[in-house]
Amino acid sequence: MEKLIECFKEGVVIVDEDWRISFVNEKGCEALGMERDEVVGKSCLEVFSSCLKEEVIKNKNSVFNKKGHIRTKEGKIPVYMSVVPLFEGGRLKGAVVYFRSVKECFECLKKFREKEMIFRTIFDSVTEGIFTINEKWEITAFNRSAERITGYRKEEVIGKKCYEIFQALECHTACPLKWVMEKNEVIPTREMVIRRKNGKRMPVVISASFLKDGEGRVTGCVETFREIPNTKLLEGGEKDGFDEMIGRSLKMRTIFEKIPVIADSDLNVLIEGETGTGKDLLARIIHRHSKRKDKPFVKISCPSIPDTLLESELFGYKKGAFTGAVNDKPGKFEICNGGTIYLDEVGDIPLHLQVKLLRVIEEREFERLGDNTPVKVDVRIIAATNKNLEEEVKRGNFREDLYYRLNVLTVKLPPLRERKEDIPLLIEHLIDKLNRKRGKDVIGIEEEAMEILCSYDWPGNIRELQNVFEYIFVHINSRVIGVNDLPPYLRQRKKGLRMGSIAEVERELIIKALEETGGNKNEVARLLGISRTTLWRKMKKYGIKRTF
Repeated sequence: MEKLIECFKEGVVIVDEDWRISFVNEKGCEALGMERDEVVGKSCLEVFSSCLKEEVIKNKNSVFNKKGHIRTKEGKIPVYMSVVPLFEGGRLKGAVVYFRSVKECFECLKKFREKEMIFRTIFDSVTEGIFTINEKWEITAFNRSAERITGYRKEEVIGKKCYEIFQALECHTACPLKWVMEKNEVIPTREMVIRRKNGKRMPVVISASFLKDGEGRVTGCVETFREIPNTKLLEGGEKDGFDEMIGRSLKMRTIFEKIPVIADSDLNVLIEGETGTGKDLLARIIHRHSKRKDKPFVKISCPSIPDTLLESELFGYKKGAFTGAVNDKPGKFEICNGGTIYLDEVGDIPLHLQVKLLRVIEEREFERLGDNTPVKVDVRIIAATNKNLEEEVKRGNFREDLYYRLNVLTVKLPPLRERKEDIPLLIEHLIDKLNRKRGKDVIGIEEEAMEILCSYDWPGNIRELQNVFEYIFVHINSRVIGVNDLPPYLRQRKKGLRMGSIAEVERELIIKALEETGGNKNEVARLLGISRTTLWRKMKKYGIKRTF
């Protein structure tokens, strides 16, 4: 024990039950200005102006940091004293007295404050945001860069839970700080999206490590974070998407890399992908970033127009071309002159019209219905299909020459089941979008609900995911999405029951919207982001006849 005490930076004496000094360490001798044999054997009061004996006996406990004096050859010196009693069988057998001069304490405090000032200067001068938390997830430090990045002042966040401030999706699903504290491991780098004070989402890169006390116990965490520049690929590279397209999977990153090249070209484009994968959005993005961006973008949904009307819709007609043609009417190609025409589901165009479409591509001209005068046009064609056009060519349903004319530049959009790593990011985007649209403040999603959404195969792709979150935002009354907030057919996955259809979500969503708006179909259509005609068609399809 005495060897251990010699290592102490404080003066230490051990007194017996009569409060006579039986041991003094080297630091104590130095402070007293005496040799060891001059100190040992003295009574406590011969060395200290007050030995705190009465207080220790009365309280039967230690006394810490009491101000007193030590008696040296040069006079009294003020010190801070602490006394730890030594009991044996409930009887006081002595005590250990620690002391340190007040001057030395002030010098240490001064040095500590100087070091703290240096640390604070460094802490506040780094460009990365830094914050620390304790075991209760309460923020204990917050540097100036953290203030700049988040928009919060330090005074606003100290003592608050970190998840209340940052509101990242991972806070309720895969918290990096929780992982660090549980595993005692460091996270060198990870991408997340946080919410700033103004409500805007911001992508950041974080690093996290644990904090330990002197005994090696984990007492909290420190995290550094910096912004990811939110610029588009055309301007230098967006991290999690291109324009309105969201994704960080390899398949989507490959597509994002292609978009600037495709947009800059003036060649025809064929977009392949299942229903709901985002073909319409991609076509609009290509147009927006092309040289034709200031010219018209016209969409034609080929399967939604009867064959008998599709020709006049595409190419227009001359007055008197058929019964009811009382005036000349330009077609979509003519209206779109100089711009981009988007042929959605081009595989549904009948063979006889495929010939006219081929002529437009090859000769840049066509004739209106009922007219022999060629009309010259300059358009770029973006076509989309959910069919395998090569197979359609083999079956004789699609012209081979037209296929090769359209298939100059090809983009194949993957179904959502093939890029499930993008689902959390898409959910983050939808939550942010619907919070603004619905005036809500949903901040995240429970881990179990996220697991259900990530394990589902999404046959309706992103469109189905959007419908699911529209449903959630109509029903939810809390700030965190749980399993019970999911549509019934997804909740059943937890129980292993038979899956319902996508239509169940859409039908229930329409009914709920009708109830909320008192049957105002214009308002329902606006809320659901569809036309009134589409709403009427869906109500008929799902047998929704009730008057609200």
